[in-house]
Amino acid sequence: MLCNRGGFRPFARQPTVQNGTALTINDDGTVLACETYRFANGVEDNWQHTDWILDDLAVTTLAERRLMLEKYAPQLAPGYFTAQADRVVRLVDRDGDGTAYPRTRRLHSREM
Repeated sequence: MLCNRGGFRPFARQPTVQNGTALTINDDGTVLACETYRFANGVEDNWQHTDWILDDLAVTTLAERRLMLEKYAPQLAPGYFTAQADRVVRLVDRDGDGTAYPRTRRLHSREM
């Protein structure tokens, strides 16, 4: 949703953006939206791994997070944390009508 003089209105919706987690708007009005397909596929929920909770709460740095995940990785399938990728979608309102045109490029986390 973006705001204009008439109030809030949809700028883009599924399937243009799927599983949106964050966005930013560039000075030229281009919207970059982050999508994730990794919830429960590489981004873990403590409800599914209650034995991880104390270690998870003790983590204070990215390096510690990596060590924790490496500790528990043998419990999961090989490549589990990297099988799915986050994506960045570029959205542009080409004619100024307040609606995004279909995505022009989808960047995968492996490309960034």
